[in-house]
Amino acid sequence: MAEQEHSLPYSGKTGNRVGYRRGKKYFERQQTKSYQPPAESLKSANEFGTASKASVLLRNAFKEVLLSSFKTDLHSRLSKRFGEVLRSGPIEKKGTRNVFDGDPEVLRGFEFNKDRSFDGLTLLRLTVNVHDKEVWVQLPSFKREIYTSMPPKAERLWVEVSYAWIDFTNAVHFTSKAPPVVFNGAEDFKGGRFKIAIREEKQWALVVMITICFDYNSSGPLGIIGNKMYQAGRIEKVLYFSDGKLLQYQNNQVKSRKEPEKVAGPDVFWEEL
Repeated sequence: MAEQEHSLPYSGKTGNRVGYRRGKKYFERQQTKSYQPPAESLKSANEFGTASKASVLLRNAFKEVLLSSFKTDLHSRLSKRFGEVLRSGPIEKKGTRNVFDGDPEVLRGFEFNKDRSFDGLTLLRLTVNVHDKEVWVQLPSFKREIYTSMPPKAERLWVEVSYAWIDFTNAVHFTSKAPPVVFNGAEDFKGGRFKIAIREEKQWALVVMITICFDYNSSGPLGIIGNKMYQAGRIEKVLYFSDGKLLQYQNNQVKSRKEPEKVAGPDVFWEEL
């Protein structure tokens, strides 16, 4: 900043100089250049936005089954995980990568309750497999010993399996869930499964989520015993499909694996094994 020495002092912009008045004196300075972030920063910012939008879409897809304990910092935690999905995609596409460019296995195992892990309550596992024209979701048989941390007052184990077809490109989702399985421990659970028809058009991600909680009073809040929340949920499986074809991620590429036949709508009722 310097005092103007012109015979005609000015205020305003002229060329790359800026004139202004302070009191009875006039000063001028060189105009500062606008900040232009580096190209890599712009690419990272683009993918940050993509991950944030994917987080919102997945939360909306499962909003009807998200228990109260699942919502703490959920957006930021999911955005971070989706960022990892994007970064697993081809480096040459950085800045334009979408969810379908990345490895779906990165989402698998995401814990919805940041304060209580799924394995901290039970060792229960789902199996999710493609059988030609359908996806089979199976809950294996289990006994009371599968619990790793059962509250003393708990009377029941409540299990719910949900799934969502999500189009991350066009921000569309369809969600469904099987009837909850309520196990009181008096007898062994024999196992069950339900089947999902594969969507035939466009690109879709099939996201399967499992929710569990211990309960002791059917009329009270679900999964809350003695003011403590015994609730957990996680993503069990993510599969990519394109025009009915199962896609498999491998070596920074998503490749077609097989083309299922056309089938009717999904059956989301448990079948006893």
